[in-house]
Order: sequence, then structure tokens, then C-alpha cells
Amino acid sequence: MRGFLVCSALICTVGLSAFATAQYSQDQLDVKPSGIALRVGGYAPFDSDTQHVGRWFYGLGADYTFPTQLLPGSQTFFSFEWLAKSFNGNHNSVFPVMLNQRFAAGKGLLGDHSYWFAGIGAVIFDVGSSKTVFGGRAGIGTEFKQDWFCELCGYISERDSGSGARMDGAALWLGYRF
Repeated sequence: MRGFLVCSALICTVGLSAFATAQYSQDQLDVKPSGIALRVGGYAPFDSDTQHVGRWFYGLGADYTFPTQLLPGSQTFFSFEWLAKSFNGNHNSVFPVMLNQRFAAGKGLLGDHSYWFAGIGAVIFDVGSSKTVFGGRAGIGTEFKQDWFCELCGYISERDSGSGARMDGAALWLGYRF
């Protein structure tokens, strides 16, 4: 009797899954389900204490867009960036970690559409000693060539009590959405 129930449950499961997959058509399938984007760019600090470290920082960034949205009509995404004076592993790096919202702004200058975004989170300074402060970012972007995008982003943060540096500055990013 137990074997009959297990076999019946298995047949019902297979049958229901066949009905579920039949409900999707080719145009409903998300061909980019990962929600991941990678960026490369540069950061220019406005704060004089941060400029003593360097007038220009290299940048690497990653975004993860959540499948659900925090605010209706927008996209919620998590961003992590590494802004460094050099890639040799020395100090003098800044790591903004933010929760962001992206809002559509219409047709873009270079392609498919433009958008604006804003976020808040933590900024980790690795300048001398490591400190974490509150920060924010906002910017505009445009998508072009299907999965490529370009963003201009402004940053602001509290002052790092150890080095006196702030994250106040701007970055230009070029990215690809997977």
C-alpha cells in the first residue's frame, strides 16, 4: 500500500510539473535571470583629505538586482565597489556597499533607455586604518548595445575619524549586465 501511495504521488508531481511548464511561452522566459552586472571605472574625490591619498582612483564594481522590488515601478539592487589608488594590495582603498533603487527616465542619449538611481549604505575606508562610516550615492545612467551601460555617479559620506577622509566625489562607470 505504501509503495502505491509513493508511486501515485510521483505520477501526480510529474503530471503537475508538465502543466506548469506548458504555461510558459518563449517570450515570457527571462534570458538574463542572473541579475548580476560588473563595472569598471574611475573615481575622482572632491574632499581635500581624500585627494592627499590620490586625485584619481581606479574602480571595480558589482551589482545584484533583486527579483522583487522594494518600491513599485523601480528596481532594487545591491552594489559593491572597490575604489583603489593602485591594485597592488596596499592600503588607500575605499569600499562602498549600498542598497539602491533604479528608476526609468525615458529614452537614453546613446541607446535603449536612461535611468537614475540613489542608494544608502556603508563606506569602508582602508586608508591607514580601517573604518566604516555611513554614506550614500546617486547618479544617472544609460543602457546601450543591449547589455552594456554607462553611469555617472556622485558619492557622499561621513568623515572617517582616523584619516579625516570623506567619500565625497564622482565616478564614471562602464558596465555589462549578465
